Amino acid sequence: MHHEPNSPDALLLGAKAENDGYSAFTDVRAHSNLAVYRALAFGANRMSHKGTAVITGADTTIGTAFAHRLAQRGYDLILIAANRPRLMILAASLTDSSGRSIEVLNADLAVPTEIARIEGVLSQDASITMLINHHSVTEAHETGAAIALGVTALMCFSDALVNGFVKRNTGIVINLVPVFEASSGSAIQSASSAFLLSLSDTLQQRFNNLSVRVQTVLYAGLQPIHFQSAVAIVDAALEDFDYGEAISLPTFAHRSAWNAFAAARLELLGKIGRESGTVTPARLLH
Repeated sequence: MHHEPNSPDALLLGAKAENDGYSAFTDVRAHSNLAVYRALAFGANRMSHKGTAVITGADTTIGTAFAHRLAQRGYDLILIAANRPRLMILAASLTDSSGRSIEVLNADLAVPTEIARIEGVLSQDASITMLINHHSVTEAHETGAAIALGVTALMCFSDALVNGFVKRNTGIVINLVPVFEASSGSAIQSASSAFLLSLSDTLQQRFNNLSVRVQTVLYAGLQPIHFQSAVAIVDAALEDFDYGEAISLPTFAHRSAWNAFAAARLELLGKIGRESGTVTPARLLH
């Protein structure tokens, strides 16, 4: 079967080209919507273990790129997405190339009952040290599904894991935020991105003095993300994270504008929050 060079399937099927010779995996167990690949010990022991990273939207190019990079960094992985066949291929390629433990949780996060099921699984796993929130709300989603995917899932998973991070005094949350011009994208897409941006900001402020780190990654929401672009986004985000940056942006010019915007926004919201609760008509402000 022929696959286009930039397609996720071509990437996954060609992933063995990236490995270090450890292609064996064992103990394949599957039941209902769960499959777990346990790596052979000699492969897993080649790098230090950094805990488990949860990646939502793992069947997308960005999710796939994060999965490969984090496995290379020594993380075991929990991959969450609706496309089970693609997740299974990804899990197998990651086990071959990294020797890490890969767990697949097949779920449609536009369905509230599925969110609750996954939240229950994640809340019981004390090995989790990182959460990658990557949810792609599209114009095709109905309002209820878009809210579940773009708001409910984000809140539930963040709440389930961050509380554990605080108790263990360590943890990482990376939120992927697609950005849309005011005249493009649907209202629900823009609203979902605005919510995730606000959630990131709130978490950053709340855990500023704790050992829980929150990073926001902004990228163009309407542009098609081929795998090469996804790798560039992920590599830049992880490099920024390594250098202690709380925000990852496409260019330095964007960073300068963001810093000015964030400072002005924080100052304005702080002032409004301290007011007496009244609102003055605009005509009286002139």
